[in-house]
Amino acid sequence: LVAGATLMGGVIANGHATSNGKAFMQNLSGIRTTVRGAGTSAEFTFDAVAANSNTLDGFDLTGDTGANLAVDLTNGVSAIANMANGVDFLGDGAATTVALTSTTGGNTFLGNTQNGVRVQLNNAVTASDVTVKGSSTMNMGNGIVVADDGSGVTINNLQVTGNAQLNNNQGSGLII
Repeated sequence: LVAGATLMGGVIANGHATSNGKAFMQNLSGIRTTVRGAGTSAEFTFDAVAANSNTLDGFDLTGDTGANLAVDLTNGVSAIANMANGVDFLGDGAATTVALTSTTGGNTFLGNTQNGVRVQLNNAVTASDVTVKGSSTMNMGNGIVVADDGSGVTINNLQVTGNAQLNNNQGSGLII
């Protein structure tokens, strides 16, 4: 949890956050961050990081209550075989600004029990950028979902690029 602080330029590279939550049958994500509150800001880059086989989400990323959250998934990030979503990205609140980007492709969101990538935007949040580069295949739900709650959410830039393969999902390949 980041609250009341500024974290700029956080880089997590070449790491693994796999098989979390199995010892005590808890629902735990591989990587989880919540950035909360006015004046709170965080920028993270996940570079070639694997968040696989967790009992909840691979990446569970939330910006809310007036915070600014920017996350870059790049250079072969993987979220494979998680019990919920590969990536669960939530932006919530009128004074909140969020961005989910991929500066390079090669990312893989594969075989998750729910969606490969889920972006949920609520309560008039502003998403300065939502860019997903990579493949989202063979998920039990959908490949990529970008959804809002109908409250006047603003998305300034939306892209699904980088030789995106959205095949063989049990639901849709892409929902916007």
